[in-house]
Amino acid sequence: LARYASIADGSHDLETRFLVNAASTVAGVPFSHRSIHLFEGHGTTFSPDVDSPSYRCLFPDAPLDDKTPDFAAARVLGEEQR
Repeated sequence: LARYASIADGSHDLETRFLVNAASTVAGVPFSHRSIHLFEGHGTTFSPDVDSPSYRCLFPDAPLDDKTPDFAAARVLGEEQR
């Protein structure tokens, strides 16, 4: 990842988001993530600077599987069912 100017993440699973955050932190590359759920949208960009927080600082532990709805059940409002 070090060859890129920044990393943009729109993944639908938390395991991937934590992995991309860790890899971008090690590579020293800015990391942006965006996510949506029903009426909510979240977006954050993390700088690789030493004193800057990372995704892991905001969410130290990934939520337990039974506490997080799967993305098939917790869709975006208005998304067509498949």
